[in-house]
Amino acid sequence: MQSTQGFIYFLRVVWIIAFFHGEFFTYWISARRCAPWPNGNTPNSPSFQQRGLDRLLLISDPRMTNAYSYDSPGFLLPIAEFYNDLYMDRNYRHLDHALDPHGTVFLGDLIEGGRMWDDEGWKRQATRFRHLFRSAKSQFFIAGNHDIGYGDGIKAHVLDRFQSKFGPTSYTIETNHYSIVVLDTLSLASTYFNTSSKQQALEQLLAPPTRPATTLLMTHVPLYRPPGTFCNDGRNDEITQDKGRQYKTLVDEQWTSEILNRIKPSAVFSGDHQKYCLIHHHEHGGIPEITVPTFSMAQGQRYPGVVLLDLESESFSTKVCWLSDQTAILFGYGYLSLATLAALGVFHGCHLLKNQDVVINKPTKLDSNVHEDNDWRLVSQEKSAPVVIMVTPHEQEDIEKEQRISPLRQWLKAVGHSFSEVASVCLIVYIVCLICV
Repeated sequence: MQSTQGFIYFLRVVWIIAFFHGEFFTYWISARRCAPWPNGNTPNSPSFQQRGLDRLLLISDPRMTNAYSYDSPGFLLPIAEFYNDLYMDRNYRHLDHALDPHGTVFLGDLIEGGRMWDDEGWKRQATRFRHLFRSAKSQFFIAGNHDIGYGDGIKAHVLDRFQSKFGPTSYTIETNHYSIVVLDTLSLASTYFNTSSKQQALEQLLAPPTRPATTLLMTHVPLYRPPGTFCNDGRNDEITQDKGRQYKTLVDEQWTSEILNRIKPSAVFSGDHQKYCLIHHHEHGGIPEITVPTFSMAQGQRYPGVVLLDLESESFSTKVCWLSDQTAILFGYGYLSLATLAALGVFHGCHLLKNQDVVINKPTKLDSNVHEDNDWRLVSQEKSAPVVIMVTPHEQEDIEKEQRISPLRQWLKAVGHSFSEVASVCLIVYIVCLICV
């Protein structure tokens, strides 16, 4: 009995360590691996204390999970919402603590199906988003096609409510050394000229304000590139032109040329593609464009990520950081559950085989060494003979009743009981981790 309880305690400790690793350490270590910033500074560096907007965290396509995320969400939707929110909340908090960025830029597609919600539903989703990414530091938002639509599909009241909560869709961010132009390429694709968002975009494009020598461009939709332009100087991925209802994967070639020729950015940052992609626009002097990977675990990417943009000097630098693999964590819990069952099965199987030769004898008055108030007494310990246990009549009745159960049923009962003892404590620990970590 004591050996069984000790083994159960051991398994509980293993599970607690697994929960600590999966619910805290993986997030902590991925944020620590992201540091330092590209220029080598950390939050403890003397120069880091200078406030401004020189160090920006770029987040793309969080696409907060909700009823528009799946065709038939059913009862699994609240679970998917909870875990995706938990994943993004933990990563954002750990990154903010480890990197201490001066601000965060969200490159669009903030809320899944944002353009399709009614006003009351959208208000709840926007409040949820703001709570999820709560921060006292500067935050800048770019509209995505999931947020407001694309081209002629943009509706005025959808645009107005987005701007009321997240600000204008085209604007400029001024830093010490750079001018960052945020351009709403979704509205530029519209054939209507009287929308406020298109007017804002045209103002940025056609009549740009006085800017420092170095300009950066940020847009939700990646700019056009010729077919065969592969990401990351490799041949494993490329963003090709495709379009459908309320989306287009690349800005039109004509608009791309107009944008790059007028703004003349030193670099372009975009989103929408879900995957990290670095290309150079060789037709325009080799301008680099970085497409930031999705921040969400629910967009089909095993490793979501962020990009660090360091603007401290006149030569900007970037760094891509990969987040934890939430799928591996959940599968790890599943594998550990199977391993726990297997370990308990082997343990109780060996225990059952070890005790199969026990012989039960009734105490008799002829045995002067047995007293009526004794629970049992070992009367033979010869290695060649079965172990003989002396029990009272009442105990013998219980033991014989137990022995009438088949060995398989005994084994299943023992394994099930021990597994429930492990699971009951571990479930409480897991809930505490979900709430508090």
